[in-house]
Amino acid sequence: MVTITQNLQISDSVAAKAKRTWIRKLNQWTFAVTPRGPWGTKRRVRLYLSGNLLKAECSNYYTGEECPACTFGNVCYSVARVIGHLEKRVQRQRSEAA
Repeated sequence: MVTITQNLQISDSVAAKAKRTWIRKLNQWTFAVTPRGPWGTKRRVRLYLSGNLLKAECSNYYTGEECPACTFGNVCYSVARVIGHLEKRVQRQRSEAA
């Protein structure tokens, strides 16, 4: 499980891999991230509110096995993709409100 903060460090290789994925919203707090190509596997990313902290859990879409990177508290490409998607949504809502 990864705690999402304002100054979350995402490496360049993870950010580049995150750009090569599709994202689909399953429900309000769950997203499916699918890689575009033969690499990787489809992932399910769930967001949780724990007190005032937002946490993300990444697992295999089909088996439910937890992502190895998230096991150690690192950001994987699917969590990075969901974070980018949420940031774009917030920016879009702010520009529409202005």
